[in-house]
Amino acid sequence: ATATGLGGTGTQTATLNVSNLAATLSASPTSLPSSGTSTLSYNITTDPGQTVAVSIDNGVGNLGGNATGTVTTPTLNNTTTFTLTATESPSGISTTAQVTVTVGNMLASSVKHIIFLLQENHSFDNYFGKLGIYRANDPFTGQSYGQVSDVDGIPNDSAFTIKDHSGKPLNPHHLKTLCVDNTSPSWDESHVDVDKQSNGSYKMDGFANGTASSMGAKYDPAGRRSMGYYDWTDFPYYYELATQYATSDRWFAPALANTPINRMYSFAATSYGTTYPEVPTPNGFAQPVIFDSLSQNNISWSYYTQPPKNNAFLGSYNRPNNPNFSKDGLGSHYQDISNLLRDLADPQADSKLASVIFIDTAQPITGNPPPALDEHPGDGQMQFGAANTANIINTFLASPAYASSVFILTYDEPGGLYDHVPPQPMPPPDNQPPSLQSPDGKTQVINAPFDTTGMRVPVIVISPWVKPHYVSHVVRDYTAILKLIEKRFNLSSLTARDAAQDDMTEMFDFSHPSVLVPPKMPTQPTNGTCNASIEAQ
Repeated sequence: ATATGLGGTGTQTATLNVSNLAATLSASPTSLPSSGTSTLSYNITTDPGQTVAVSIDNGVGNLGGNATGTVTTPTLNNTTTFTLTATESPSGISTTAQVTVTVGNMLASSVKHIIFLLQENHSFDNYFGKLGIYRANDPFTGQSYGQVSDVDGIPNDSAFTIKDHSGKPLNPHHLKTLCVDNTSPSWDESHVDVDKQSNGSYKMDGFANGTASSMGAKYDPAGRRSMGYYDWTDFPYYYELATQYATSDRWFAPALANTPINRMYSFAATSYGTTYPEVPTPNGFAQPVIFDSLSQNNISWSYYTQPPKNNAFLGSYNRPNNPNFSKDGLGSHYQDISNLLRDLADPQADSKLASVIFIDTAQPITGNPPPALDEHPGDGQMQFGAANTANIINTFLASPAYASSVFILTYDEPGGLYDHVPPQPMPPPDNQPPSLQSPDGKTQVINAPFDTTGMRVPVIVISPWVKPHYVSHVVRDYTAILKLIEKRFNLSSLTARDAAQDDMTEMFDFSHPSVLVPPKMPTQPTNGTCNASIEAQ
């Protein structure tokens, strides 16, 4: 440019960078009925002699120097806008492009009732280690529903070996009795079971030692029963139910601890540092629970107990002047399980049932052998518990409310029984460290944070809306049930733990109900051998 003035004429040269850099970003689909993934496609036009660096935000990340490509988003639980940034080098010029993926909540329009039942003390391998074999050649229907490898179980017993308490090799083996002595899942024993190493890995080889050291047994001093398992000959109902509906081989208890700790997580998404609550705190636990959230938002809920229980674990939570959380009495939300069976069978079940239902099955009652209705090892013949659960679920399957409901059956913790998959990293629920003092005042020897899951436990998700014959491999602990409830009823998370969970909608297809007509189920037998003297064989 040239300018003339009183001082004469001056000339200055300016360089103008004109760039052809441009980017487009699209999504397919742009609208999801519920949580899911979308495929993003991008195309970038660059200037001659320039290279380009590409990134997309919201969990997609850096995509390198490819000017054209596709990438799958993380699972989206909410409507999300993605921004692509393309930067040329060496010019440093950047451009952006955006696309929005809308996520609907078809869960809310499809599901009115969420029902969940926690039975007691079985690991995934203990109950479902042979599920892959069963699904690949279902003896009940005569059909195949996939490959053995679709389920991360125990297709080959010899593939896993640990040492029993006497030092002898121990492999997974089919237990010959439905009555066994108890095994311990308590805090110390569970941490011994998984045998965490200094590098953060797990050997998963301490089960027999943990069992023998803590529980002993007249018939099994070496702790061999801890690596035993059952299969479809013992629990045909569960195997067929898991095959026809949805299950997961990455479903974990929330904590490496026993029943009270994990059941605290099932209600509150935290144990608030509690590790040994055999003696409850004098005034009860004060942490908010999912039932508080439901009540505060005028969402109906019921807590069904089964005789001979005359109280419920929820009563361990203190709510002054609230009879629904009484330590001694039963408030209006508590009902006998016979009422649930009655209401499920009612033609008006869809309007009579509460929005959220928790079922607490019975502890052992008298009999020969005593039926362990909660399936707890050491409490009696466990097939009676499975048959009791089958009765509840069969009533649900025949209910008018089935079409608008989800029923989740799982187990509160693995019971000190072998599983080959290690715990998974998971955010601590809060800032409360573990209490190293047991109620009797003895200091516990193992100091470990609440930054992992517990071990795997079985789960079956039953609904006409599930993907049939589905095996999920998404890592969750069962505070994901809380996340599902929170998503369905638009509730806030209780802690960082349930906030971190996948919301389970990956297991459903809300575009149409695939299992609207419940498939036929086998009868659950109760005549299995009950003889603890052969538990080590």
